[in-house]
Formats: sequence, C-alpha cells, structure tokens
Amino acid sequence: MSTHWEWTVGHAFVGDRFNGDGLDIRSLPDLVAYRDLVMAVAEHVFRKEHAGRVRLLRGFHEKYQLRCASFREGSCVVSIERSVPAAQLEAQGDPITRAIALVEEAVEAANQQQRLPRGFPRAALPKFRKWGRTLAEGERIELRERNGASRATYTLDTRASLISRIAITREDAFEMSGHVLASSVRRGTFELYSDMSSADGVSIPMALEHESLVLEAMADYSGVRIRVAGRAEFSSEGPPIRFTEVATLVREPTEVDNSSLWARIAAISASVPDEEWAKLPTDGSIRTDFYLQQ
Repeated sequence: MSTHWEWTVGHAFVGDRFNGDGLDIRSLPDLVAYRDLVMAVAEHVFRKEHAGRVRLLRGFHEKYQLRCASFREGSCVVSIERSVPAAQLEAQGDPITRAIALVEEAVEAANQQQRLPRGFPRAALPKFRKWGRTLAEGERIELRERNGASRATYTLDTRASLISRIAITREDAFEMSGHVLASSVRRGTFELYSDMSSADGVSIPMALEHESLVLEAMADYSGVRIRVAGRAEFSSEGPPIRFTEVATLVREPTEVDNSSLWARIAAISASVPDEEWAKLPTDGSIRTDFYLQQ
C-alpha cells in the first residue's frame, strides 16, 4: 500500500544555543519524545472514535507515522511530516492530525493556567516528562505553521505545569479558608495554606478584582485568613491541588483571642476567699433590679 506524506508542523528550538545552522545533537531526544506524545494521544483519539473495538487497529503504528523531513536553512526548525495511507485519506482528518491539535491546545492551556482541552487524555500526561527535558533556562520549543507563525509555545514552565497535573484524578466543588503565603502577580496565581504549619498549599487563580485583597492578606499572612469557594482539582491521594474556578473569595472575620482575658478573670476569682464568695446573694439572678438599686 502506498503512503502519502504531508507536512504537518514545524518543531522549532529557540534560544542562544540554537542560533546556528545546525541542531545540538543533545536536543534530538526531544524530537523522539514529541513523536511519542503525539502517538499516545492519537491512540486515545482512535479508541474514542472506535469505541466498539476491543483492540487498536492492526498495524496502527505502521499506518500512522511521523518523520523529520528537513531542517530549515539558517534556523533550528525541524519540519515534521505525517504519513497518510493513500487508500484511507479520512475526510474528517486522521488521528495524528487531531492528536497534534490536542497537544497544541494542551500546551496553550497550560500557558494560560487553564484546564486541559476536552478530549485530551490524562493518561498521556506522563509523556510530557521527556518532551522538553533537554531545554535549558530561557530556551523554548515553538510549534509553527509552515510560514513560521507560532501555534504553541512550550517552555520549562509549560512543562512543569503539565507534569504537575499527572496525579490529578478528579475535579469537584470545593471550599477552603487559609493563609496566603505566596503569590505571583505575573502568573495571576496565589497559594493558600489551611494553617501556618501546612506543608502544601493550594494554587488558586487570582482575578484582577481579587488582587488587592490577596496581596493584603499575604502582607499580614499570620493574622488574616481568606475563604475561597469554587471548583478544584484533586490528587490521587485525595487533597486538592489547585482551584480551576473561583466563585467567591472573601476575607474572614478576624477572630479575637480572649484566652488571656479569661485567664486573668480566673486568677482574680481564685484570689477571693471562700467566705467572701459566701456573702454574695444566692438570688442575684432573680432579683437583679433590686440589688442594682441598693
């Protein structure tokens, strides 16, 4: 069966290390990792669209493939092509095409601190561990159109965000209160800790209208608590990892600590002799007005 190859995406390495005409050989594993990620998502796409099948299509990995076609002159952009069997050119596109689109949507969702796109399989998240592993600080991968326009940008921060979602197993309504111990105006997030001794905080998106309250709470982190309600993602161990939506965010009323006051009252009471306590009227709660007028 003849195979038709079509240009699919430009995998560009960006950074000082890639300003020459060639590609640092240490970056080659990232191309393999990208291929493995796309194929894992493509398998999921195929299984979802063919729910009645017990097994993956025979020869799936021979039918659908990716290859590096060329380097663009004067840059580190690797042109990647996909194979499309001539006898089965799907009218709605093939699973590789849809998988690549889902990967790009997931990357941009991570950049925007948003939820994974509908249809992206969480089982494929571990594949992000290897893709981008050779990047250094300040370097990035861009997935580009044929004309050079960027479709998605993958950085170390993007990779960390996607990897952090691996253990997430569910999303549900959630409410909590705590102390603000960290925030990032640039990223638009802050971390809430249920108490000062908590080891792990919960990441929460910080809307512009909540920014001043959050920063005030962080400035007085030991004395101010805020309460957040919305939807959160939970880890496989049970505790929440991050809020995906914030419905309400308010400052909790300050609790007055009266423990020292009651301790002083108890000390004064203990210093009064029993015979003096005995002189107090026993009907004071009934004849309050009478005794107040004396």
